[in-house]
Amino acid sequence: MPCKSVVFFGDSVFLTALNYNQAAGRAGRRGFDSLGNVVFVGMNPERVFEIMSSRLPELHGQFPLSTTLVLRLLGLLHSTDNSEYAVRAIRSIQSQTRLYLGGPSNQMTIKHHLRFSIEYLRRQHLLSQCGAPLNFAGLVGHLYFTENAVFAFHSLLQGGYFHELCGGIHRKPQEVLLQLILVLAHLFCRVPLRSVSDEATKNRIHRSPSVVVLPPLPERAQTILCEHNNETLDTFRNYVSSFIDQHLKGQQDNQLPFTKHKVQGNNGRDALIIIDTLPPTKLRSSFAALSGFNDEFQSIHDLCTTVRDGVFLEESAVPYIPIHPNGDARLRWNAYIYDFFKHGDMEALVRDNGIKGGDVWFLLKDFSLVLATIVTSLTNFLQPGSSIDDAAMMDVQDVGDVIEGKAGDEQEGPVLDGFPHETPENPVLLSQRTKKAVLTDSWDDDMSTGSSQDEDTPAVEALDTPPLEGPANGDNGEESLMLVLTAFRQLQQQFDEVDYRINNPTGCQVLITVPHILQIMLLAPSNSKTASSWALRVKRIIFDEVHCIGQSDDGVIWEQLLLLAPCPIIALSATVGNPMEFNDWLRGSEEAKGHDLEMILHPYRYSDLRKFIYHPNMSWVFSGLGPAEGLPIPGLDEGQQELSPFTNIHPVASLINRNRGTIDDISFEPRDCFILWQYPRNALHDIVTKHDIVKWEAALKQVLLRWMQDPSSPFSSVRNDLQSSIVTGQAP
Repeated sequence: MPCKSVVFFGDSVFLTALNYNQAAGRAGRRGFDSLGNVVFVGMNPERVFEIMSSRLPELHGQFPLSTTLVLRLLGLLHSTDNSEYAVRAIRSIQSQTRLYLGGPSNQMTIKHHLRFSIEYLRRQHLLSQCGAPLNFAGLVGHLYFTENAVFAFHSLLQGGYFHELCGGIHRKPQEVLLQLILVLAHLFCRVPLRSVSDEATKNRIHRSPSVVVLPPLPERAQTILCEHNNETLDTFRNYVSSFIDQHLKGQQDNQLPFTKHKVQGNNGRDALIIIDTLPPTKLRSSFAALSGFNDEFQSIHDLCTTVRDGVFLEESAVPYIPIHPNGDARLRWNAYIYDFFKHGDMEALVRDNGIKGGDVWFLLKDFSLVLATIVTSLTNFLQPGSSIDDAAMMDVQDVGDVIEGKAGDEQEGPVLDGFPHETPENPVLLSQRTKKAVLTDSWDDDMSTGSSQDEDTPAVEALDTPPLEGPANGDNGEESLMLVLTAFRQLQQQFDEVDYRINNPTGCQVLITVPHILQIMLLAPSNSKTASSWALRVKRIIFDEVHCIGQSDDGVIWEQLLLLAPCPIIALSATVGNPMEFNDWLRGSEEAKGHDLEMILHPYRYSDLRKFIYHPNMSWVFSGLGPAEGLPIPGLDEGQQELSPFTNIHPVASLINRNRGTIDDISFEPRDCFILWQYPRNALHDIVTKHDIVKWEAALKQVLLRWMQDPSSPFSSVRNDLQSSIVTGQAP
């Protein structure tokens, strides 16, 4: 938020040019301050000058297409009866002249990738011949944020592994849950394990309640996952072969990837003799083939890194997951999820497993969200009449209540589930064949032999085909799936402790949300069925801090939203290193949807910045609250009051806004905020409520206020010292 001054307290590896400009841009409130202050405390001048003079990183974006996105788009298309909104969303993905900023300018690349993503989904029995979602498509779509782990999970579910494992949930519940958590820890929220070869680490692990190193997968599960990876490799190997046959046939692969230097061969007889003895390569790069490699690939990583020039293959968009010790997983995985399930000691996860203290809660909460999504999706699968789609999945905690309330009731009107479940008793309604033909015309129809297993089968056979193959299907298929659901519910109960609730956002006039939630709402069939639906009533979407498109974790969500936005957009950012290139890409995306785009550049700040480098007197500036200022803890009996743990509070509050000499509010640094929430939980025997924390914070601020107003405190000295600092630079 805007403020008068910004303080960088100490150096950090995370203090980059982007973060500096983002934070410094908050200094100087428009209409209030003619100058903003930026203070560097405890940093070398060379480091300060380096940060201020560094260029902003250029935006290169992400590959916009993923297999789960294809599945969700086809689910949207099917559930809305090929509505104009759904068709426009799919066309916006295909109409891009560039895959992402700095990528190749070839629409056929993304269309080929789309075509073979559908082929993969067909092989996994997630799509019918006419593009209707089947079986566990809803579960896969709802777990889109775990891609590509969700496809490994689906292969185990489809292969019947979870049915076999959870068959004994009532006889041996702890044994089943322990093996279940082991398998899930190999798939979701994985953290690579650092080296544990030194003796000190081995001794610490030996005395720890944690095993630290994740035990290997059960043999049956490992076999299924390896078969899934091999099938995926075969599918996308056919993709590369088909693309080369149609677009690169006859073109030589003689250009180095980085220097773009073309290597011309020698036409001498000796060279021809050598070339004749080597088998020709079609898929692999000619330069990689010099090391003796042929067109047989060991893994997806091998295929993506050594494919010939001219073929664009994004490894992150291929639905496979490395499995240790097979495939590309060279490192072992951290067993923090498995260990937490066994002992529940978060301190051991930090001390022995090496998880950062600030990351433990978030990692465990992410895994809890995965469990909640699985439970909700399986419940929805076993109740085909329930009207739960992506919009309701925004809050998986509430979905369980909705499903239970709807159980047994007859549903009137159209089914809103974005992912229908094909069963012999309730078959999937097929899409119109004419719509499928339109999409087929834009693809290549020449596929490798065996890449489509049932292209010649009449479409009506999809009505009589059982939903699953193997152990997952049978006379007791639904009963065994109920046991799977029971096991996951028991597993969820041990993780899900916090209840998050949200309100219905579809009735508001102004919605402030995060990219993940907006994507769910735009792709939810219930939000786009009619002309009065929410997605069709959106007038404008404002993307604030659009430079997040360059982030490695969720940047792909930003890029997908920019492509899928059904209305005019406003993209805002003050830290784009290549604004003209970004504007050209965004203009092409908007013009493909019939919208104009105008770029507005502001090269100057509204208010200038004064920059300070402050080297405090270390003998007194860091003195915090002494033992004499003990802070009473709300809720404890008299005589059992503890002293404040805030023994090192930095007096940077001198930069806080003052109103006629009175401090309006006091802000804490992240370390102090963490202690503020953790200390009462450790001190109080009863459950700490939000009301207790608010009282604790109010009492703490009163003590700090008295301390800052005390003439003997360093507060006034620090403030006066900062005001008399030498100006080291000023923004243009």
